[in-house]
Amino acid sequence: MRIFLDDDFLPGFIPGAVVHVIMVFSRINFWAFNCGTVCDTITYYDIPVSLFYFFFSDAGIILSSLLLGSILWGFYGYIALKLLRRIFQNFGIG
Repeated sequence: MRIFLDDDFLPGFIPGAVVHVIMVFSRINFWAFNCGTVCDTITYYDIPVSLFYFFFSDAGIILSSLLLGSILWGFYGYIALKLLRRIFQNFGIG
């Protein structure tokens, strides 16, 4: 669990999770708490974890995506930041 103590964890995790939350809220009808027509785009963006909630109702997909998808995208953001730092260190940029 040393990943949580890494200096790059929060600067990578938080933007990834925030981008995912913005993506979800841009695709739902917030007041009716449904996806409008279909929730397929939300399930496609969360593909590894969306297998668990692919057949949920709209509300189940939205809540699961906000929780599990945001965690997944947060880790994607962390990994992307680590890769960028490694690339910049290896090529002497910055």
